[in-house]
Amino acid sequence: MFKVGDKVRLNSLGVGEKGLGVEGYMPNPCSAILLNGEIVEVSNVVLQAGSSSEYSLHFFGSAYSFSANFFELA
Repeated sequence: MFKVGDKVRLNSLGVGEKGLGVEGYMPNPCSAILLNGEIVEVSNVVLQAGSSSEYSLHFFGSAYSFSANFFELA
């Protein structure tokens, strides 16, 4: 389980065809940083709506959110 302040990077799923690396994905500034292999700090961890076990990680003051499944600790 991730927590606020953790430093993370994309894992193999995150850069793969089922993650942010999917062909045709329109990157935003945060995903571009992540796909470049950079490490970012988690600003919030939120339970995904309608789920009891899936979490989203928020970055840059919660401006961007991605599935926690796409990340690993750096």
